[in-house]
Amino acid sequence: MKRPANKSLAVRILAGLIGASTLASQSVGASNTKSTHAVASVERTIKDLTAEFVEGYNSGNVKRMMHLHGPTYVDVNLPNPRQTRVQRRDYYLKVLSRGDSRIEVVPQQIEVDGNRALVWGKLTIHNGPKNEHGKTQRLRYMEVWRKLPEGWRATWGMDAEVFE
Repeated sequence: MKRPANKSLAVRILAGLIGASTLASQSVGASNTKSTHAVASVERTIKDLTAEFVEGYNSGNVKRMMHLHGPTYVDVNLPNPRQTRVQRRDYYLKVLSRGDSRIEVVPQQIEVDGNRALVWGKLTIHNGPKNEHGKTQRLRYMEVWRKLPEGWRATWGMDAEVFE
C-alpha cells in the first residue's frame, strides 16, 4: 500500500498507535490460526534480540545494538521521530558518548499477530559509574515489531516514565 506524500508524520504515528492498541486488545487465544509453537518462537526471538541490544548498549557496541532495528525506526520520543538505520546508529553513538550508563530491558508482554508484534515492558537506565550510586530512571516502553526479510525487527517505539 502506497502512502500519500502529504500524509503528516503525526497522522502516521497516530495510525501506528491505533494499530498497536488494536493488536494489544486481541487476546492471544482469539485466533485459531495461531500456532502456539510459532508464537513462542517469535517471543523467544524478540527476547533474544532485546538481550543482544542490552548487551551491546552496556558494552558500548553499537553494531550489536543495531541487530534489533529494521531499515527505518520511528522513535516517538524524538523531535524528528523517523530515522534510517544510519541515523539510528548515529543517535546511539551520541547517547553512548555521554558517559557511563547501563540499561536493563524486561519485555513483559509480547502480542503476536501474523507478521507484527506489540511488545511492552520495563526499561531501567542507570546513570553513573558501575558499582556507584547514580540517578536511576524507571520507564515503561512499547515497541512495534515486524517480520522483515532479514527477520523480526523493531520498527516503532516509545517510552515514558512510570507514575505510581
